[in-house]
Amino acid sequence: MPPKKKESALRRRVEGKLKEAAIGSEDLSGVPPERMTSLMHELQVHQIELKMRNDELRRIQGELEKTRDHYAHLYDFAPVGYFTVSEKEIIEEVNLTGAAMTGIEHSALIGKPFSRLILKDDQDIFYEHRQRLLKTDTCGSCEVRLVKKDGHDFYARLECMVIKTEGDGLRQIRAAVSDITDLKQAEKKIKEHSEKLEKQVDFLQRMEAMGTFAGGIAHDFANLLTIIISYSNFALNAVGAENPVREDIEKIMRNAKHGLSLTHWLLLFSRNQPQERKITDLNALISDMEKMLRRVITNKINLVMSLDPDLSRILVDPAQMELMIINLVFNAVEAMPQEGWLTIATANEESGECPVQEDSSGQQEPKMVLSVSDTGIGMDQETLSKIFEPFFTTKKKGTGLGLAIAFEAVQKNDGIIRVDSRPGQGSTFKIYLPSVREE
Repeated sequence: MPPKKKESALRRRVEGKLKEAAIGSEDLSGVPPERMTSLMHELQVHQIELKMRNDELRRIQGELEKTRDHYAHLYDFAPVGYFTVSEKEIIEEVNLTGAAMTGIEHSALIGKPFSRLILKDDQDIFYEHRQRLLKTDTCGSCEVRLVKKDGHDFYARLECMVIKTEGDGLRQIRAAVSDITDLKQAEKKIKEHSEKLEKQVDFLQRMEAMGTFAGGIAHDFANLLTIIISYSNFALNAVGAENPVREDIEKIMRNAKHGLSLTHWLLLFSRNQPQERKITDLNALISDMEKMLRRVITNKINLVMSLDPDLSRILVDPAQMELMIINLVFNAVEAMPQEGWLTIATANEESGECPVQEDSSGQQEPKMVLSVSDTGIGMDQETLSKIFEPFFTTKKKGTGLGLAIAFEAVQKNDGIIRVDSRPGQGSTFKIYLPSVREE
């Protein structure tokens, strides 16, 4: 109805009321015009007041609907699922997030028992939790696995509280449901990592004990070998050059010195041996190791030596160099379980081959390069990024210390180690060491 018609209808009703009120008391025709004018004015004022109040009510109603829509949106699209469950476990309300979590349509969830959403193995957990909530009327949380429509389950944390409905006083459980699957997976990884670290700490403690034990034995053994070497010298001085036993004494001397070198490795491994740098001919050091290296590789692996006769001397700890080489060789041998070629080569560095290092005077340091190459299984980029980490190994029975020890030996002698490898194409380790400047 148009506003003017509404006003005229209201006016007629008011005039009718006035006539009814005037019956039995006074006739409207006898009402003075001034009085009638005053009454009409009051009616108009009252009509305007009613209209203003209606406008205000409509405005408030609009704001309430807007606020309701706003909070309904917040409720439906909250980052957690909201479930309202009756005392009998029937779902009475659920937001859209809760429906999305389960993969079940919103309308299909209403009236469904909440326990049907819980993995069978975890239903007792929720049952005991619900009983405790209803008994104490307190808040609480529990963790269960919920099952999606497609049959997959996920870990969920339920933050619950008990409320009483208005009027009938019935109780409901309101639960905020969070998907904590990622958290559970992270906790599992942390636990596995912690267990791995505990094993590594235990291994380190055992290795430390073995190192201490080996160091003690090595010291005593070194003393015995020193005595053998000394008496061998006395024997050599006592016999002539043509004496047939002289060759045997020299063998005793060589093997005793080799044994002394092995004890030096043990002392280095046990960290009881200080670093002793001296000018070293790396070719000679490798040549002395060749016979021993050939014993540690299988007959199916061919060992090739390519030593530069003009190789520069280096200032290093020979024992650390031997330890580095033997670890690199062991690593190469294990990369060739069937057969292959193992090449040990030395050369003076070509300009620009190695990352530039300068000495205290600002001049580039000359370097020599030792390379250990194999034709084994090779490594991918992910493996290459971890090979020098202690305890990292791709072998079933490996310790993960061989390349870490080699890396440490190179660093202690101011060297640089680089690796080039491709899956199925073998590996090449290159060690760059500062050469001694010849005056």
